[in-house]
Amino acid sequence: MSKKSSRGPKRAPPVPRPMAQIQEDYGRIAAQAGQAQFQIASMQKDLERFNQAMSNLNAEAQARQQLDKTAAEAAPSPETQSTPPPVASSETQTQSSVQ
Repeated sequence: MSKKSSRGPKRAPPVPRPMAQIQEDYGRIAAQAGQAQFQIASMQKDLERFNQAMSNLNAEAQARQQLDKTAAEAAPSPETQSTPPPVASSETQTQSSVQ
């Protein structure tokens, strides 16, 4: 039993491309890399602005919560408010005296 090669027929070594084509491809890829670097820098600045805006909103929300908490503590609760005892009506007094 012999092993069969699944690679297929051997190819000839690649023919080197002309220097002008190599330089053209290099220039194109370098331009793409530069554009990507610019986009990354721009997006980082945007991200910093978004994070700062979110931080500002968090601080504002915390201040609002503190104001609400302080206001709730300062306001009298319904349980602590004194309510006068109910006054018995004359009809109720009459029924209790009849019995």
